[in-house]
Amino acid sequence: MGPKIKFTKEQIIEAAFEIARTEGIDSITMRKVAKKMGSSVAPIYVNFENVDELNKALIERITSISRQLLTEENTGNPFSDMGNASL
Repeated sequence: MGPKIKFTKEQIIEAAFEIARTEGIDSITMRKVAKKMGSSVAPIYVNFENVDELNKALIERITSISRQLLTEENTGNPFSDMGNASL
């Protein structure tokens, strides 16, 4: 048996993010994420109890990215910024 490969939560979330980006968030499964990483599902279950917990972490990441993008897009015009934020 080869050496065990450890994956960080961030690496697992990144793999799930790629699946969500191409196939939609509802298509994420532990098996698909494992396949994307070239692994078994074991390292995923070490970091996440179930797919709902993984999806929650993924949504938190997407929210963080969205906030960062909105902050970068801040024009200084409150009306424009509120309009952009509502999109």
